Amino acid sequence: MSACTSRFLVRFPSVAQLNNVIVLSMALTALLHTRPGLTQEVSNLIQNGSFSLTMRDTGAPSHWYNLCQANREAKEPGNFCMLLSSSAPERQSHFSQSFPLDGRMISTVALQFQLRYENVLPGDWIDDLPDARINFIDENYESAGAFRIPAWRGTQGWSATQHLIAIPDSCREARLTFDMNGATGAVFVDDVFLQPTGMGVEKVEGASSWQPDHSGWFPVTSLDTIENASALDFSSLLDTPAGKHGWLKDDARFADDTPARFFGVTLHGPACFPSKERAARRARRLASLGINLVRLYGLDSFAHPTRCLFPSASRDTRSLSPENLDLLDYFVHQLKSRGIYCVLSLNSHRRFREEDGIADFQLLPPGGGFAVLFDEAIVRAQITSAKQLLSHRNPYTRQTYLGDPVVVGIEWNQSLTDTGAQNLGERHRSVMQAEWIKWLREEYRTTGCLAAAWSGRNRESELRKGESIERATVSLPPDLGVDTSHRAIEARRFLRERRAAYADRVQNHLAGGAPARSVLFVDEHGSPNVPEDVSGFSIPERALFYQSPIVAVGLSLLSGKAAVFAGSIHNDPDPWGDHVPGAVSSDLLPCPYDASNAWPQALLQWPIAASMFHRPSPGQSTRNIAQSFTFDEHARIFTVAVDRVEAVGGYLQGKEIRLRTCRFQIDTGPAVIAVSSVGNEPLGVSRRLLITALSGCEPSGVAYASHRRLSLTNTGRSPFLSPPVEATIYLPWHGRGTARVYVLDMRGRRRGSLEPELVGDSLIIHIDRATHYEVVSAR
Repeated sequence: MSACTSRFLVRFPSVAQLNNVIVLSMALTALLHTRPGLTQEVSNLIQNGSFSLTMRDTGAPSHWYNLCQANREAKEPGNFCMLLSSSAPERQSHFSQSFPLDGRMISTVALQFQLRYENVLPGDWIDDLPDARINFIDENYESAGAFRIPAWRGTQGWSATQHLIAIPDSCREARLTFDMNGATGAVFVDDVFLQPTGMGVEKVEGASSWQPDHSGWFPVTSLDTIENASALDFSSLLDTPAGKHGWLKDDARFADDTPARFFGVTLHGPACFPSKERAARRARRLASLGINLVRLYGLDSFAHPTRCLFPSASRDTRSLSPENLDLLDYFVHQLKSRGIYCVLSLNSHRRFREEDGIADFQLLPPGGGFAVLFDEAIVRAQITSAKQLLSHRNPYTRQTYLGDPVVVGIEWNQSLTDTGAQNLGERHRSVMQAEWIKWLREEYRTTGCLAAAWSGRNRESELRKGESIERATVSLPPDLGVDTSHRAIEARRFLRERRAAYADRVQNHLAGGAPARSVLFVDEHGSPNVPEDVSGFSIPERALFYQSPIVAVGLSLLSGKAAVFAGSIHNDPDPWGDHVPGAVSSDLLPCPYDASNAWPQALLQWPIAASMFHRPSPGQSTRNIAQSFTFDEHARIFTVAVDRVEAVGGYLQGKEIRLRTCRFQIDTGPAVIAVSSVGNEPLGVSRRLLITALSGCEPSGVAYASHRRLSLTNTGRSPFLSPPVEATIYLPWHGRGTARVYVLDMRGRRRGSLEPELVGDSLIIHIDRATHYEVVSAR
């Protein structure tokens, strides 16, 4: 069998699909109280609206957060403004501020600000233009409505804009956002002022800012290096080098019949092109977390001006960037040497340029959208670029990407979703409409046959007056995603057939005529039920559960998956730093709520989850997994009890939980506490154990609009802080002699010790000061 016959297309299920499986209804708001009765004199509800105040360590304007491609600029000596800018439609650019706004007390507000913009053009769609908007939030942190300032286009000098805005009665907080919305150009904003105009009293209920008390909390960092062979180094779970067992087959086994198990992470855009120094560190760090699969996503994204598969200064996308290709080559080499496999994601964000020879290229969505099904020039361009990459010989691995078993999957153009079928320019919509008519003629031949097939129970046809196959006037439905009409059902079938033919063609071109094969074993873990635009730190406990890789692994094992994705890494150049989402740093990409490097409390669970996934219990079946993994929605607690890992998570304060081997008495909640074997021995006999205890993390100095922690007024700074988890853990210790318990720092180095109690065959350990503890048998 040739190397090419082992290639396949990996299709990733959407987060929405996974949400139908993962039902974690943790009602955090049930534990929160009403806002405190603090007062503020009526004035500007927006803090630092002149952008004159800055954060000492970053230079970012204070009180503003969610900064992405938003910079503080000198308007004139001693006077500053904010600049939003974007040179490519897919690049995000925005900034926000949250503040208390009680609709029971304030009926209207006046918003005014100074505005200037230059060369503003729409993004992917004609209405993708910059604007300002206020989102109103009720006491349950659900939307209470929104007000949008009309969009801006073209060029205009400094001018004042003012709007009178009605406040919904249910509003308790609000968020003001200035956003480019995918447009290109530059927008300058200054002197933002928001004043109540309709009030019942002279005081506004609600504090301008609430800052939590972090006394007694300790730093939690996501360091880029872990001490080799320490209790935090789980790289021994990986089989090095990647590819040693040959090609991955479609039964999730390698060529030598070794079972394949993948614990993966997605790297976004520029994070796929680290410098060579960072590449080595990043591969080591991923391996120490137990990661053995990396999805290299957004290789063709221009979100970063210099980190893309295509040259940034070129007028076309026909050739690859030699410099960035070399960075990718070296990174894949480092990953492979550490036992980490790759999935290459192609054509996800590609934006064609004027000399690519693509008609109406500026109207196409990233990747080309559904135009790829009907535009031969786009297909040729995609296949040519893919062949350049896949046939390229990596000088470090000395293999091509198509011929290297380290590449276990190729993801191709994931922009083909039914909801985006009509997001095309007029030319491509016309071609798509013509193909639709051609398909209808092949299926139904005449308008009469079509009308009969599209008739409901009342025998009335869905065909509109004047629609006819012969006159080519039967239109596609505007929205295929939710429409259940005969027209939409048939349109989805039409597009499915075109997608299948397109996929077969691509597969045949890339694999040299080998039959197309699809392996549906990848389970991408997302964040269920996260409110839109919520910052990564709005609810610091969220990542303990909604993004818990332990929960994701438990569910994946239940469903028999051979792979699970633990999360995503967005920031670059250094995703392991202590950057705070929204704070100005060296990162040119935002760090959204699902980025695991923005959630230390989730990322630090990765090794535990990897241990569960890579080392399943002997004779493991779906039935005994179901008995080993539980989730109690009412008590809001999950438990895991497998051979080498036992863990509890949730609202645990005052609880005593007995698992198969361990017993936990917890004084802190919410929290996740896990005991895992360091090595291959089961917990009951292992002579080296790791205890991990996590609670919610927050950046130093973070501030919220209220003590409910729902809206940020200050993103804070590094390092992250976490409260200590206080608990007593009972471990069976028969025949293992004297035990020593060490307190570990974030690199896995021993920085102190605890005195355990040995009562009979039980080892009793009281924890209250750190995230990680190492238990070692002295025998």
